[in-house]
Parts: sequence; C-alpha cells; structure tokens
Amino acid sequence: MDRIQKAIQKLGIPVSIGTKTALAVIYPEKSGSITHTSEGHSDSGKYILFAETSLLENAQYGDIISDGTNKYMLIRADTYSCKCGSYSKASMKIFTDRSVVS
Repeated sequence: MDRIQKAIQKLGIPVSIGTKTALAVIYPEKSGSITHTSEGHSDSGKYILFAETSLLENAQYGDIISDGTNKYMLIRADTYSCKCGSYSKASMKIFTDRSVVS
C-alpha cells in the first residue's frame, strides 16, 4: 500500500457517491470568496475531497457526494499519479436546506 492510500485510510471518513462507498478526506477550500472579519471568516461553501481513484471513477458534474451528515455537489474531479501513489481530487459545493451554497 502506498503513502497516499495510507494517509486516506488514517484520516478519511466514509463517503458515498451513487452506490460506491470509500474513505475520503474532505476539507474546506480556502479561496478568494472568503470574507475575513474581526469575528472570524465566512465559509465559502466550497470543499476539496481526496479519495482513492475508484470512488470518483465515472463521476460527473452534479453528482451528489455524501459523508453521512452533509451532501455535496461535485463540481470537478481529476485523477493524479505520482511516486507516492494515485488519488482522485474533487472540488465540491455543500448543500444546505436542499440548495447549493452560492
């Protein structure tokens, strides 16, 4: 097992897309759409997912990814390969009250 798969297994949580389920790491994307104030910063609603390549195989824009608590809409997914292993990376938008955060 390569380093990337070990990290995903150690840090990941179960997520599903369609009928596929696997471990993945999800974290908020820090981008230019975040507003910083004296109280803290706003959530952009954008998230990044790292997972084994099989999870996002044949995934398309608009597919729903769930971590059991939250649902995300897939924006884009890419597969990467390096000497440490292969992985998929996805950009997502979180759903709140049946709508995508804008």
